This record gives sequence, structure tokens and C-alpha cells, in this order.
Amino acid sequence: MDVDLFIKKMPNVVKELISREAFDNRRSINQEAIALLEEALLHRVNGGGSRRKQIEALLGDYADSRPGSLGPATASVQASMSSDGTPVAANPGVVQ
Repeated sequence: MDVDLFIKKMPNVVKELISREAFDNRRSINQEAIALLEEALLHRVNGGGSRRKQIEALLGDYADSRPGSLGPATASVQASMSSDGTPVAANPGVVQ
């Protein structure tokens, strides 16, 4: 069953963009708004638009890149660090 949805106080620029898209796609403004909402929801449901998942992944990557972490970057990071966490020179016998 179809239901009504009213959007109050929409920024004018958003309404204008929807109007342009509606004209380009030969739809009414209402039909275009529904199509845009459907696209956005489909994108979110399929995982591409989940802001929370993106933030968690970004934070996880950051944590993995820190010395002493157990993530994928650990081997390369630990190979370039001494046991006390200070950087190790590529050629320890060479003074720069």
C-alpha cells in the first residue's frame, strides 16, 4: 500500500537539484524524489553507504598501522622498529 510522505523545510538547492534530475529523467519531482530515495536506500542496504561501517574500517586500519598492533601492517612496522619502539636504521653500521 502506498503512503504519503511530506518533507518540510527542504533546502531550496536540494529541491532545485531534484527538479533538474526530474526534468532530465522525464519524471515528476515526486517520482524523482522517490527514485532517489530508493537508490540511496539500496546503496545503504548493500553496504556501500554505511557510514558507520566506513568509520569502523578506517579506525581499524589506523589502529592496525600503529606499532605494536596485531593487524596486517604489524610485520612491516615491527621490522623497522626496535624492541623499545624506536626506528631502526636501514644500515645500522652507517652513520648519516
